[in-house]
Amino acid sequence: MAAEPGVANTHLFLGIATLALDRRDAAKSALQEALRLDSKVAVTAHIYLADLYARQERYTEAADELRIYLAASPGAPNAPRLKAKEAELRARTKPR
Repeated sequence: MAAEPGVANTHLFLGIATLALDRRDAAKSALQEALRLDSKVAVTAHIYLADLYARQERYTEAADELRIYLAASPGAPNAPRLKAKEAELRARTKPR
């Protein structure tokens, strides 16, 4: 199967799949590329980046990704759940 390199959804779905395989570096690259190509089409990449950062115990960055998603999609059906998740991640942030 040939991927379309200039299509945000191609990179979004590749990022989701590689994250599911716990290939974190590849997932991060693909998700960031999806956002670079079209941040509106690939807005859900922020949710997956949040998951990736949370797996790495980078809770502030994970919460920041959720905040970006929620700012772009305030009326999303998953918004209440993601707001709660953002608060949970911020509570887990280690003091410096």
